Amino acid sequence: MRFVRNLGVVFFLLFVFGVVEHELIYANAYITEIDEKDIRDKFIEQMESGNALRQVALVAFGAFGIVALGFCRDKPWNLRWSVLTPLLILAGLCLVSVAWSAQPLLTAKRLVVLACMVLGSAGLARMLTPRDFLSIVLVSLTLFIAGSLAFELAAGGRPWSGGDYRFGGTLHPNAQANYCGILCLAAVCHPFGFGRRWIRYTLVAVGLGLIVLTQSRTGLMSVAVALVSTWMMRLPPGLKWAGFSLFMVAVAGLFISYNSVGTGARHTVLDTALLGRTQQAGSLTGRVPLWEELLEYSRKKPLLGYGYEGFWTQDRIAAIMKSQKWSLQNAHNSYFEIVLQLGFVGLFFAVWFLLASAAALSAANRLTRDPGYAFAFGVLTLGVFNSLLESLFIKLRFCPTVALIGVLMVALFFPSEPGDETDASPTPQPLAG
Repeated sequence: MRFVRNLGVVFFLLFVFGVVEHELIYANAYITEIDEKDIRDKFIEQMESGNALRQVALVAFGAFGIVALGFCRDKPWNLRWSVLTPLLILAGLCLVSVAWSAQPLLTAKRLVVLACMVLGSAGLARMLTPRDFLSIVLVSLTLFIAGSLAFELAAGGRPWSGGDYRFGGTLHPNAQANYCGILCLAAVCHPFGFGRRWIRYTLVAVGLGLIVLTQSRTGLMSVAVALVSTWMMRLPPGLKWAGFSLFMVAVAGLFISYNSVGTGARHTVLDTALLGRTQQAGSLTGRVPLWEELLEYSRKKPLLGYGYEGFWTQDRIAAIMKSQKWSLQNAHNSYFEIVLQLGFVGLFFAVWFLLASAAALSAANRLTRDPGYAFAFGVLTLGVFNSLLESLFIKLRFCPTVALIGVLMVALFFPSEPGDETDASPTPQPLAG
């Protein structure tokens, strides 16, 4: 019964986020062949009119969460106010920002979407044990990525061709890199039984290989930091400092080695680290000029911003694209995005929420030693570092939803006893946790 339930959750997630997030336009990097004006027009059309099937999927996700919260009684409520307080204040800021938003109707619509995502995530947080959560995400991501790869090959993509090729499939390459990174984290954390550990190594190798093919430098950096931090958190308390010291020694060794080689070798190392994308590396691929321009906008409304989802109006998108000379619809930095939407007040509570969530997940992991909490901590870490150069984790998509489910597990249902959510079965099954 549990296996059937978890399998049903996998297919439900595939339906909801397959409809909400995935697009065939990205197959074989087809988007690079589209005129920038068409990209802008497509984004504005989606922003203003929406999509009926997506709306159905989002409402279904929210309704599912309400039902799960009401009927799943296995987990008692145990609120962690250190996490809930900044989260509730942020939600309140988003709600009242309708009053000063330049697009109040759009803000109201996005608030409904936000409510559906939070309710659905909360329902899954109550329904699933941390280990079930880990297994379901692992299987869902494997199927998502396999589907993306199949569509990519069908559209004529040739990952082995090299050059400027970027693997995207049904997602933008930067978003696909996050999928692959979280797949690596799930594979590392999942307690595969004896004789099945080859699955872990295979999934990690495939995930890292596909990240390289996306040519997402931010994605590669984020998953590297997340894997190291997750490994360190899972160490016994007495070995954590030893692990941190070993990591710092390794970083220092790499730095010394890099500065000890000749100029030609340094260029080779740098080109490899940047995945061959050395153009505009000094300006972070055009991000620095973009941030300088957006900083001028933020100075006009520094405290409370332009309202939730209220900054990127049609006129601002056109003006910023014209000045920056490349297609964009976000700040390429989640923290900057928060400042534009909710001001520095919103940023303060967002940082508080992230720090409190990390502390709560670490505490839950120490208490239960459940790999699901370690995985959720790794996803949160990946999101924190990815957000330095991308705005993907502030969007209501699958990867941030995975992070939100993990956080709500400790915010709403913090484990009260050691091992109270740990699966009793000695050999976990892929979908049974």
